[in-house]
Amino acid sequence: MRVPQPTDIKDVPTWRDPYHQYHYHYTTVEAAFNHILPSHKLRLSPYATMRDPLETKAWEFVFAPGESAIVRRALPLFVQLQHKNTYILSLGGDVGPLVSDRGYGRARMWEQYGDRGQGACLCFRHGLLKPSMVHAFPDLLKAGPVTYQPGGFNTTTGRYLKNFDLGPVLAPFLAPGYSVDQALLAPRVDDLKLADGVSADHVRQVIGTHITDRWLTHQDIHLSSLLLCKDSDWEAEHEYRYAVLNLAPPGTGPDYLYAPYRDSLQAVILGHLCPEKDVRFALDICRRHGNVELRQISWDTGFPVPIALHLPGI
Repeated sequence: MRVPQPTDIKDVPTWRDPYHQYHYHYTTVEAAFNHILPSHKLRLSPYATMRDPLETKAWEFVFAPGESAIVRRALPLFVQLQHKNTYILSLGGDVGPLVSDRGYGRARMWEQYGDRGQGACLCFRHGLLKPSMVHAFPDLLKAGPVTYQPGGFNTTTGRYLKNFDLGPVLAPFLAPGYSVDQALLAPRVDDLKLADGVSADHVRQVIGTHITDRWLTHQDIHLSSLLLCKDSDWEAEHEYRYAVLNLAPPGTGPDYLYAPYRDSLQAVILGHLCPEKDVRFALDICRRHGNVELRQISWDTGFPVPIALHLPGI
């Protein structure tokens, strides 16, 4: 049996309009129909495994002049831990109302993420997907459209840290005759000269709380720079990103996080090179998992048109 070919350019799905209500996830047929649809869940991957080499390494910051040696040494370790425990779900978006502007019709995305035209593009209603994500991660989720500029995060103001002002925090614990200026040069708590009866462990706890509070304040102000800004070379992807900050102890974080998408999946669009056996398999899975609409992208007219699939005998 021949896989049906699109013959009518007028057969364009009504769910295309209005635009900006959908987000798109390109993947392989195997991932879509053996994992995503059966589980009704989307996978969030570690930030450190992103394709952008500027995102795979921990954030690097420029400290203010006179910043304490303890902060300069401790903060990167803390930030590196948070970077490793951040998980990302990347989706594509629309850029306009025309067929050629829709997120499911980008040839490079099909090539890079859609198994070279043999995979699938899952179409989600943003208004239904976001509440599901918020419900899954109520206190940890950050979401929004990605912005693009040369150098990504490295050229934003979020890279520059204001003074963490550790001096007033240390002053009450220092030995007589040992100045705050001297303390700011000490690279470790054990190198500080503490007053009699002051526990180094207590000072570590106080410093840790102070650094964490200052970092979280910086993070809240510059969250878009940290998680939602990429190098302009990626701009054609028009990414919408969900980020989850999973502050697990070192070495205990999961390999991936999973979130239910509930009833937000509107349709699955197969690539134009999807094999016939996969088309049949996809139709069966879509019917068994919520009667999801199935289409196949066609480039016959010179534009990406998602054509409805109807196979006899199924």
